[in-house]
Amino acid sequence: MPSDLEKKIDYLFNNEKGRQLLDNIINYLTPLLTDLSERRLSLPFASILLSMVISGEYAAERTIGRPPEESLESALSSLREVCLVAEKIVRENFESGDLERLYESLLQEISSSGVKGSEQAPESTE
Repeated sequence: MPSDLEKKIDYLFNNEKGRQLLDNIINYLTPLLTDLSERRLSLPFASILLSMVISGEYAAERTIGRPPEESLESALSSLREVCLVAEKIVRENFESGDLERLYESLLQEISSSGVKGSEQAPESTE
């Protein structure tokens, strides 16, 4: 039986209104994600964004009266579920060839923008 998260992902992928919402978000974020990828900042950005989303889960748990420790455990459980579902999606995208198409798209974006090589963020920010 699919989890609540999997049902919501299915809605975003397979329902007309859900797909339109997802497409709008992707169209907005794609140029930003390309820039992050070029600068090799996509993983730090994803970590920050995910922690913000999970913090919202914690806050939602607290608003329904759960104690802090229980709310934290619930939020961390949600994080684990999100990571497992994300891994499943990435594997499916690899098997379908979508990851290679994304790679090719990124190469085209870089070459059309005239960027030679990719920018790298400093190793540390002391």
